[in-house]
Amino acid sequence: MSDVRIVFPYDGYEHIGVGSLAAVALRRGYDVLLLHVDTGDYIRGLRRPGLRRVRENASAIAALRPDVVAFSLNSFSAGEFMRLAAATRERGIATLAGGPHATAEPSLTLEGGGFTGLVCGEAEDVFAEAVEHAAAGSGPVPPWLWTRGHDATVLPTLPDLNSLPFPEKERFYRIAPMESRDYKIITSRGCAFRCTFCAGGSGRSSRVRRRSVDNVLGELRWAKSRFNPATVYFLDDNFSLDNGWLTDLLKAYPREIGLPFHAILHPSCCDAAVAHLLAEGGCFKVRLGVQSLTPRVKRLIGRCEPNEQVSRAITAARGAGLRVEIDHMVNLPDESLEDAREGISWYNNHRPDAIKVYWLTPLPGTAWFDEARARGTLSESGAAAIRRGTGFGPHSYLFYAGKEFHDRRWLGIHALLVFLPLLPHRAVKFLVRFRTDRLLRIPSFILFVGIPRLLTIARGGDRVGETHIARLWRRYTFRSQHSAIGVS
Repeated sequence: MSDVRIVFPYDGYEHIGVGSLAAVALRRGYDVLLLHVDTGDYIRGLRRPGLRRVRENASAIAALRPDVVAFSLNSFSAGEFMRLAAATRERGIATLAGGPHATAEPSLTLEGGGFTGLVCGEAEDVFAEAVEHAAAGSGPVPPWLWTRGHDATVLPTLPDLNSLPFPEKERFYRIAPMESRDYKIITSRGCAFRCTFCAGGSGRSSRVRRRSVDNVLGELRWAKSRFNPATVYFLDDNFSLDNGWLTDLLKAYPREIGLPFHAILHPSCCDAAVAHLLAEGGCFKVRLGVQSLTPRVKRLIGRCEPNEQVSRAITAARGAGLRVEIDHMVNLPDESLEDAREGISWYNNHRPDAIKVYWLTPLPGTAWFDEARARGTLSESGAAAIRRGTGFGPHSYLFYAGKEFHDRRWLGIHALLVFLPLLPHRAVKFLVRFRTDRLLRIPSFILFVGIPRLLTIARGGDRVGETHIARLWRRYTFRSQHSAIGVS
């Protein structure tokens, strides 16, 4: 069935998972279209589009005459894509779903009737068979495919990441050219850690698989020659987990690629030797996932490293000339505001270049989702809505989302954290000493997310922030048109 046409609707953010499935489909000989549709914006918490926009999006999909429409669902925007899938199915078009929300809640995802079938787990090896089954509309149901009335008994996984084609990028870049300036690549899957809040590991460790050095360099050579990126962003959960693999990659990277890059590291995997290896290989910034500095809270959320290790990681990275960006979470269980103020003082003494704040949010499939229900911090009605993909509404994991999920008192802590790297040491000491966070509980996304990010961009080194700004500009000029990109 090489004449099958597949449409991937997406929300305007480059999605490597969708790119990987699109590449598999192209290798199979399918006609692949990427469609940018307006489904709201879960990152900035914009309100969901109305029924009229859902129908417009469905009409735009139908106008492309697809055989199958494939959706990737995360829990923040799952409800909008489920509404769009239902409107698409009403037009007689087959639909498939995958992604973290579908994997966590397959039965409830199918319950609304919007999807012909659903694949949990890593879908690349079975994607073509799923597409052909959906397009045919009949035949035996594969054991790994969820349909209404058939629960899957097999979870597909991909043991050999080198078997995959390089992710489809050009269709994303033709819709949003700014994405190509900071080339995003993932070199591994799985996670060795057990963070309770993370949907990727579902609160459990999962087997880490790496692409070979030659395979990674092959993609980057291809990307450099085809898209001319300015920088490379390694999006692995922990880029420096395997020291031997990292050493081999960075021996060849300056010679064969030679582009500045940035990466995400776990503090336990960033010592002086690793930091200097990264810097010599062309790294200009590392992003360290810290999340909390309160020991008992760290243990509760599955963070194993002591604060001394975080301090050594920051010192090592700064000593190697790398910029340091911290991921930190607020609204954490059993953490007091006084604990948070002590953490701010700690950061004031161990200065990163930037702190990104995230609000702990219960996601289906994570250990924290179950813990929040057991504690009563997430109501049963709220949990049921989240599991159905409709619980978040105008939500952003970057900011306060209302009392159902978050405690407003953390707004002031959020403000002090994001502005800390931009203020003098004495000013931060003063703000903490007099607990001025109590006066900063203003639910303003622009004030606490937008302005600090703009100031960080102005200081240099924030390629992700630059892309966000360009993406915001594009969204405000998007209006009602739909962008569909197919064959180059």
